[in-house]
Amino acid sequence: MRNLSDQVKYLGSRPFWAVNLILAAAPAGITFHFLKFNPFLVFFTNLIATVPLAALLRLLVEEIAKCIRISGSGRRTPRRRCLGEIWEQVFGNPFDLIFPIVAVVKHDVVTAQLALLGGVFVYLLLILGTVLLAVGWRNPTAKQPFSTAAAQTGGSLVAISFASLIIPTAWSTWSEGSQHENKADNLALSRGVSITLLVFYVCYLHFYAFTHPESEKLVCRPTIGALTARAGLVLGAVPLVPQADHPTRQVGKSETECDMDTVSIFLSIPLLLLAAAVSVLCSAAIVDTLQLVGPKWILSKAFVDLIILPVVGNAVEHITYAVTSGAGNDAIDSSIFHVTTSSNRIALLALPLTVILDWALPGSRDPVMSLLFDKFVITVLFVVMILVNCIFLSNSSHW
Repeated sequence: MRNLSDQVKYLGSRPFWAVNLILAAAPAGITFHFLKFNPFLVFFTNLIATVPLAALLRLLVEEIAKCIRISGSGRRTPRRRCLGEIWEQVFGNPFDLIFPIVAVVKHDVVTAQLALLGGVFVYLLLILGTVLLAVGWRNPTAKQPFSTAAAQTGGSLVAISFASLIIPTAWSTWSEGSQHENKADNLALSRGVSITLLVFYVCYLHFYAFTHPESEKLVCRPTIGALTARAGLVLGAVPLVPQADHPTRQVGKSETECDMDTVSIFLSIPLLLLAAAVSVLCSAAIVDTLQLVGPKWILSKAFVDLIILPVVGNAVEHITYAVTSGAGNDAIDSSIFHVTTSSNRIALLALPLTVILDWALPGSRDPVMSLLFDKFVITVLFVVMILVNCIFLSNSSHW
């Protein structure tokens, strides 16, 4: 696809062309924020704008990854494939990184922590749970098997990352000493664990992209663009141009990425930067108004941070995987790969990165971004870790 107008139409047709209309809420919400309109209006306008922005960011990352994988001759070389995989793994859902970073810069540590953990809960409980329920509901009398290797690899990484996040809170709960000493020790422990998690994530990327590229290629991995195209047909949101699914990425495949339209990298990168800048402004407006809206709302600020913000930010992905869950036998494998890689991205990259970023920011702040979480939230995280691994170990599921 070399024609610029065709590329714009291609982007306009995905994920849902109707959802893309909500993008108009982004400039409206930013304008309302700078003009200091009613905090409720500013908050909800920018919150609605995050739905298409998050989906657009995800789609552009996938388009850039496809451009990186495909060489000028149209074939995938090993080096390009590795670079494309690393790009997609690190920036799979940019909004998961943008919003907490903005919250940390604005010294709202609690919002950053709860939004990140809420993202994990949305992936592992809401999205995966909905897919398992939908697949089982379509065939209620039979168990639905899924890939053992993909599930156990993802479950092991989830267990390691979650266990590391629990350590600072456990240390704070049972350690002895003065409050000041405990606070300093907890901060040092959180920063040390964060550096360790970042190193572990780099090792995971090296394992995934270089030493064992076949480990996660045994399952079909349709992109969010291809999935939403299929979901758009189901929901009646007919795309503007024909769509093609992402091919199954299997071991030994060195042919072209697929016979599908790919947006030029020279268009994808500027659009990604523009969408990221708009997302930063919308996130800043949400963080600023959340302090004013939270106390006056019927829902607590913690509930908004932990549940509302992550659910809205991943709304398109949730609807997409729910609607397309019965489209093929690989629905569970695809969803398991998606939720485990996304959860590990938050636990191994986003959370440690925000801790290091807060550490690097000048000036003294209180509270300081750390891996010390509310005891109830960390308990729920521990239960989720056990529940998800029990599901993965069963190798099958039913509704």
